[in-house]
Amino acid sequence: MTVESRAVSTGRMAEDRNEPVVPVEEPVPVTRPIPRRVGVTAGALVAPVASTAPVARSRRAGWETTAIIACLVVLFALLAVIAWKEISRRRSRTETVPRATPTAPAASATRSPTASIVAPQGMVYVPGGILGMGRDGGDEFERPVHKVTVAPFFIDRTEVTNAQYQKFIFSSGHRAPSNWKDGRFPPGEAAFPVVNVSWEDALAYAKWQDKRLPTEAEWEFAARGTEGRLYPWGAEWQGQKANTREDGPGRVLPAGSFPKGASPYGVLDLSGNVWEWTASDLTSYGGDGRILAPGKVIRGGAWDVPRDRATATYRGVVQPERTYEKTGFRCVRSAK
Repeated sequence: MTVESRAVSTGRMAEDRNEPVVPVEEPVPVTRPIPRRVGVTAGALVAPVASTAPVARSRRAGWETTAIIACLVVLFALLAVIAWKEISRRRSRTETVPRATPTAPAASATRSPTASIVAPQGMVYVPGGILGMGRDGGDEFERPVHKVTVAPFFIDRTEVTNAQYQKFIFSSGHRAPSNWKDGRFPPGEAAFPVVNVSWEDALAYAKWQDKRLPTEAEWEFAARGTEGRLYPWGAEWQGQKANTREDGPGRVLPAGSFPKGASPYGVLDLSGNVWEWTASDLTSYGGDGRILAPGKVIRGGAWDVPRDRATATYRGVVQPERTYEKTGFRCVRSAK
């Protein structure tokens, strides 16, 4: 309802009640003062109602301004938080970068060169170097001592076990060792070194593992390092450090049974327990590369050999297609 209609409606109501509509400008002729009655007309009501419109518009404009200001404040606050996080992130990245100091060269000189190299599971890292291979006090196959450069490589910490080899059998369908029954190793011998495997069997397993068989030089380097040790633990025989005729129970034992007999790089079982296949032919140390006997070299000795054959330099030879109950193997991988 508009202001004018409301005023007209009010005037009609007065007429319906038979009340006189007295004009504002003329007095009423009576003997006593009476209050003037203002007629309810459109002109009388427009002014008061019209005066509230600017106020409403002003209030509405004020609320809109306040809302805009509040939104701007929130927006600026969000931008400030984003900027602060970005600055903090850049600062943290900058602080994590090692800063060079005058003492840095001295510190790096004392740090182990292999400290940052992580070997594959079950393997150890051998840094390589110059190996004085062989020994002058050995038999004709061990002489003379000569220098060989060996590149860095990884080598299995122990011989390949029955449990590991069985996974290979199940995965590849390769033939099982002759002492197994129905393609399974003897009960209770999961941790024993796998034996009765030919050189070809060992080579097939190594390829399945994306590895290879060690060369003679790699095997000997892993056993004695650059110190020229006769045994993995040192220059002299020490009991209870290898499974041989003198110190073993007269049978093969689980891999890793003699942790005190570890080599300089932490490799186990390089003396006694079972012989190990290598990738090398039995060639002369004289420099001419003569084949001394057909077959592939085996190293390390077995549980029934005397200690003078369980050295890091003693060389045996076996036909690659043959299997033996005292011969197993371990694998290596080149360090790239």
